[in-house]
Amino acid sequence: MREFILVACMWLHTFAAVVWIGGIVFLIGIVLPALNNHGGAHTSEVMRNIGKRFTPMANTSIGILFATGLLLLILSATGQGRDHFLYAKIAIFAVMASIHYWRIFDLPRRVARAESESQRSRWQRMSLSLVRVNLCLGVIALLFTAAAGS
Repeated sequence: MREFILVACMWLHTFAAVVWIGGIVFLIGIVLPALNNHGGAHTSEVMRNIGKRFTPMANTSIGILFATGLLLLILSATGQGRDHFLYAKIAIFAVMASIHYWRIFDLPRRVARAESESQRSRWQRMSLSLVRVNLCLGVIALLFTAAAGS
């Protein structure tokens, strides 16, 4: 039974990572370039609508990653000489989740309170930059997963 729980947690953990990081790849690599090719007139509106659909999926993925990661940490044997990769993944996850939640809870208030269009634009550019940072961190976390063999 323990083995089944371990495999189920690993599968769910991997699936949640694929949804979150894959969603970011899709947004940055496909959606934004496609919108920019059409002049960007409705980019903000379209991205807002996509965000309304993707954010709950990302939030669910983050919750699953946290829960399954904790279970895997408890159930898996450690001390294999590669624990530093595991600790690095945990740190990266904490940073990525913090960036994600700051973007969805605090950043919109800052954009709404912006006193000028240039300030609003600056916050929006920062938001996109943070999505790119999360993508890079996610790729690094995947690299650490491969290096750790887990």
